[in-house]
Amino acid sequence: MSTVERTGGGSSSQSSSLHRRFGGSNRRVQAGLVYLTVSFLAVGLWATLDTRGFYDGFPGGGRHWVEGDGPYNAHLVSDAGVGFLAVGIVLLLAVVWMERRVVQAALVASFVHGGLHLLFHLRHPSDAIGDADRLMSNGALAFGLTVAVMLLVTVTRAAADLAGSP
Repeated sequence: MSTVERTGGGSSSQSSSLHRRFGGSNRRVQAGLVYLTVSFLAVGLWATLDTRGFYDGFPGGGRHWVEGDGPYNAHLVSDAGVGFLAVGIVLLLAVVWMERRVVQAALVASFVHGGLHLLFHLRHPSDAIGDADRLMSNGALAFGLTVAVMLLVTVTRAAADLAGSP
């Protein structure tokens, strides 16, 4: 792999060939990455910068999913927010650089975070929220997880296809 391919730098013709590396799925990959990035950064920023507001009001719209999980703990809410921010920043780098390994690493981070988060919710359903809220919460987590898996498969297959082409 050349330095240009590793860094994402180079001339415009080199850059355009880099952006075709996802088997013609570049726009879908980038759109999915943007969706995940915005989701992670929005939650992370809110939980980090306004711990009490996040605890009292997440996800918004009059719903209160966090406050039913125990007493307010600014440290815990902030730490959770920082975890969302960390994954969101790696996803943002993947969107900007669109380099295969960075994209794959960001998607693995999103998969691990989202998968374990969903698993926790499934194993410990909150009695403080109703069935509709529980379905929305778990559905949103499952959707993000599905996006990450689909993108990871797309990027990995495209890399394998490019490795096998002349």
